[in-house]
Amino acid sequence: MTSSKAPVTTSELVDTPYRRVVSLAKDGVPEIPVLGVNKSIRTTEGSIFHRHAYLEITYCALGNVKFDCGGRAYPIIPGSVFLSRPNDVHRLRVNPKGAKVYWIFLKLPQQGERFMGLSRIEIKWIVKSFKALPHKTFAAPEKIGRCYERLFAVYDAEKSDRTARRLKLRAAALDLVIALLEAGVTALSNNADLRFRALVDRMRRNPTKAFSMDETAAELKCAPNTVRALFHRYIGIPPQSFMLKCRIRKARDLLRKGRSVMEIADALGFSSSQNFAIRFRQETGASPTLWRKQNA
Repeated sequence: MTSSKAPVTTSELVDTPYRRVVSLAKDGVPEIPVLGVNKSIRTTEGSIFHRHAYLEITYCALGNVKFDCGGRAYPIIPGSVFLSRPNDVHRLRVNPKGAKVYWIFLKLPQQGERFMGLSRIEIKWIVKSFKALPHKTFAAPEKIGRCYERLFAVYDAEKSDRTARRLKLRAAALDLVIALLEAGVTALSNNADLRFRALVDRMRRNPTKAFSMDETAAELKCAPNTVRALFHRYIGIPPQSFMLKCRIRKARDLLRKGRSVMEIADALGFSSSQNFAIRFRQETGASPTLWRKQNA
C-alpha cells in the first residue's frame, strides 16, 4: 500500500480489556499525544495499514509480535523496539495471546518549537539523535519497560497537585526519551561494528573498487556522519584516506612485480600517472620509481 492511500491515524483514546490509551498533551507533555499499552488476553487481528504524523515507538515486553512496514515483516521479540517514522505505512499484523507491548506517539519539534522544556542546543541533539536511530527495530533493555510503567504510574497517582503532576510527567517522559536514545545508540554501535569490520576487510581486498560515501552509509545502515565517526574511532583517519592507503598498499605490491607506473595508475583508478605519483609520494615519502629501487 502506498503512503498516499494509507490513512493518517491517531490512536483512539478508548480503553478495552486488553488495551489502555491515554494522552499526555493536556498534562504538560504535548510532545506525547498518545501513551498506550496492550496486554492481549486472546489472539486478535492486528491493525489495518496506516501511517502517523508522529514517530511511533513500540516496546515489546512479553510475547512475539510482528509488524509489516515497507513491504517487509519485522518480528519483534521481548526486549526490542519497533520504530515507525512519520508517514511510514505499517501495521501490527497480529496480537498474540499473552503479548504485552507499550507505545508512544512522539512529536519531534520543528524549527523553533519547544520540546519538554529543553534548551535549543539540547533540542537539536534530541532531533539529531532520533534521526540517527537504527532503521525500524533494535534491541532495548528492560529499563525501557520500566520507563513506560513509570509514565502510567505518575499519570494515575498525581491527581490533586496539577503542578507536581505536570512536572513529574515531563520528567518521566524525558527519562523514557533518553533511555530510548541510549538503547538505540548502543544497538546501532553493536550492529554497525560488525558491518564495519566486514566493510573494512572488503575494502582492503578490493582496493580498485570505488566505495562512495552514500553506498557505504547504505551498507552500514547508518548516516554518512556515522560512517566517518566509525572510521575515526577504529582506523584513525577518514574513509577516503583509508581507501587511498589500500590502493597505495596494492600499488607497492604491483611495483615489486615490475608493473609500470602507468599500468598501476590505470589499474587502481587514479586519474593519471602523475596523480598516482603525487599520491604515492605523499603516502610513502618516495616516488614510485625510487621506491621500487629501494625495495627491489
